[in-house]
Amino acid sequence: MSIYSLHEVFNSTDHYKLFLLPFQKEKKDQVIESLVSKKIKVLDLGKKIAQFINSLEDYKYLNIDVVDHSQKLMDQHKTKTKGNDVVAITNIGILLEPALEINSAKLLKEYSKSTSLIIIWEHEVHNSQKLTWKTQKTKYFLDFSDINLKILQDEV
Repeated sequence: MSIYSLHEVFNSTDHYKLFLLPFQKEKKDQVIESLVSKKIKVLDLGKKIAQFINSLEDYKYLNIDVVDHSQKLMDQHKTKTKGNDVVAITNIGILLEPALEINSAKLLKEYSKSTSLIIIWEHEVHNSQKLTWKTQKTKYFLDFSDINLKILQDEV
């Protein structure tokens, strides 16, 4: 497992610029404050998507609407730099909601082709590639085993 720093986030030339920032639950506020102090915007994706879904009048194309809105939100929150544009996201479990029928790992991988994407993750990480929740390891997970998910060192 390789450990990366913010320098690689800003300067990565990899096809997928997808980074994972794991942390202990009690350090969440510190992690977010640290990123913000480094001029990286942090998006609470779950909260914003839930608000968006609650505002919809028609759920006919819910999965398409949520994917489009997720990309729009990440675009609005990305930080422009001399290197790669960067956005950090947290609270992404809503993307795994079965009713949404979203391939959430694919959504995040595709987005990371053009923008460095930092996933702020307070739950479990298996083999440096699979993100799970302690109580839902086999039912709900994000699997990035087909790419090189880059683990960031603790940025606090």
